Order: sequence, then structure tokens, then C-alpha cells
Amino acid sequence: AGGGTPSIVGNKGTGIIIGVIDTGINRTHPSFANTNTGVVGVTFAEAFTITNPRGSTKYGNCVANPANCSGKIIGLWDFTASGSGTTTDAPDTNGHGTHTAGTAAGNPIKITIPGGATPYTPTMSGVAPRANIIAYKACNATGCPGSMTLASINQSVVDGVNVISYSIGG
Repeated sequence: AGGGTPSIVGNKGTGIIIGVIDTGINRTHPSFANTNTGVVGVTFAEAFTITNPRGSTKYGNCVANPANCSGKIIGLWDFTASGSGTTTDAPDTNGHGTHTAGTAAGNPIKITIPGGATPYTPTMSGVAPRANIIAYKACNATGCPGSMTLASINQSVVDGVNVISYSIGG
């Protein structure tokens, strides 16, 4: 909420572009919707609509296929096909990229954790839920080759992201 530092007003990531380098992204997940106002269980205080801080500028697959993107996801790159950055959809191959993107910038969504007489239904969100995302698919079924991760890092610098999320190990 930004209250930890009294001189800073919290904006929950508004105007920030996060480059997520991983296994791709499930762009249709509610965590990456342009608005969370229609998500069941989200209170009015949490409702907002994401806008692209760069206006109509889009990156990668979003240029040729704007319907694949939104105000939240403004870029999709796939470096796994050729290593040179194709403009395919960058679908997530195992869920890890979607997980890390949601942790960094996922919208507030109400979830249900079953168990016991009463299920637990918290609202969860990423650290910067109002931030925008450019997803860079650098990992394939066999791993995350250095050439693909380096190409993704280079492209994210060209794209001018503010933050790089690089949660790759193993």
C-alpha cells in the first residue's frame, strides 16, 4: 500500500513495466485482465483498470496481434522457437512463467482454499498489481538456455522495461 515509507504515496506499480523472463505466460488468466472490476469477490476499493503508460505502444506479438494483449500485458516475445525473438503468443509451457508474472504484477483476485467446515477465501495479488507486463519466453521443455535468456534480457533493455523479473534456477 506504500505506507511503509511515509514520504512515498503508494501507487501499486502504476506506470511501471515489468519484463518477466521465464516459461511464457497464460495471458487469459484473470490475474492479467485489463480490469479487475468484474472479478467476483473484489471490493470496490480494490477495483481498477490498467492502462499502458506508453499509450498505444506495444511489443512483440502485441504489435501484429493486439487482441492477444491488453492494458496489462503490453508485450509478448518468444525466444524458444529460434532464439532470435519471434512474435508468437509466448504461451506458458509449465505454469512457472504465469506464477512469477502473477507474483510480480497479478491483479487482486478472490480465491477459495477448500477445507474444513468453512473454506478460506482471501484476496490475493502480485506485489505491483497495477504494473504492466512484457513477457519474454526464454525457457522450453529442456530448460532455459543461456542464449535465450540473454536474448530476452537484451530485448527487455531495448523495450525499456523498468524492472526485470528473472526467477530461473536449477
